[in-house]
Amino acid sequence: MQNRSGNIDFIKAVAIIFVIGIHSTASALYDYTFASRSWGIAVFYRSIVAPAVPLFFMCSGALLFNKSKVIKIEDIFKKYIVRMITALFFWASIYESMYIIYRRVQTGVFELEAIKNAIKNIIYFNHNYQLYYIYIMVLFYIFTPIVKIFINNAKQSEIKYFLTVWVALGIVLPTFIGLDAQGKFNNLTQYIAMHLGYASIGYGVLGYYINTNIRKTKHYFIVLFIGFIISFGATYFLCLLKNDINIVFWGGMSIGVMLMAYGFFGFVVSTDLKIYSSKIVENISKASFCIFLVHDIFLKILFYKNINIVNYPDIINVPIFILIVFIPSYIIYEILKRIKYINKYLI
Repeated sequence: MQNRSGNIDFIKAVAIIFVIGIHSTASALYDYTFASRSWGIAVFYRSIVAPAVPLFFMCSGALLFNKSKVIKIEDIFKKYIVRMITALFFWASIYESMYIIYRRVQTGVFELEAIKNAIKNIIYFNHNYQLYYIYIMVLFYIFTPIVKIFINNAKQSEIKYFLTVWVALGIVLPTFIGLDAQGKFNNLTQYIAMHLGYASIGYGVLGYYINTNIRKTKHYFIVLFIGFIISFGATYFLCLLKNDINIVFWGGMSIGVMLMAYGFFGFVVSTDLKIYSSKIVENISKASFCIFLVHDIFLKILFYKNINIVNYPDIINVPIFILIVFIPSYIIYEILKRIKYINKYLI
């Protein structure tokens, strides 16, 4: 059996907590009085957790693109993509069923129109919002054999060149487009900006590169700090400038978030802390995909019960909500992993 990487496990464990943090703070930005102290604290928390999904892409790249890992094209479809597609439609059905039941509670009857809409949503890929990650991972897996051919044969300078082009077209340009609200440069940018799904592969290559070219921890810490300052500071002041919520600098393909992901990933792989190899970190890492899939069930339950994050003290409300959602999500994993085919295909 292949030895697990404690560093990668720790990054994945933190990333899934960050994912819950992103979705927990979503309503707070609009429910708090704009530019108030509590709103500013919510922006602070949201900025911390911003690199969640890029970190997952980087972990996938560090593991899949490793030269020592042999992956055949048939393995991609039999082992990875089948699992992703099966999980996608199963959990999409669960979320649609939740909405039908919710409407049943509201109206007292099962609405035929709600059932029809649910079926259409499943067929037309109008799935629950966080399931977009599966779409991208399918694309990520499809390109994995191609990327591995490149990495296995490329010089370090060529990999750096790829990353430079990726940063320019997949990070800097999308950030610029987000700031170009009036679309003045649309005739140019629409043709050369790298789409989110394909740009995620760049994060995978970055994860591989950092993992095989480790620099001093201080370097990563500085980059992480700069990234956070951009993510938090630019978001805060851009919102004040426009007098509205603007999350350009929280996008997974934005400059600040990329720097935070780079810095945090590098910080972890360049250090050797005991916590990385702890059993709890390994368990959370193993549970991360399942938690990603199911955590919004509990966020929806809280919403249906009118339990709102703004009802808690602003300093501790985000950690409280993360804990409230994380615990039952992890329990669900512990239950489902014991069922053979569910563990293999659905989580």
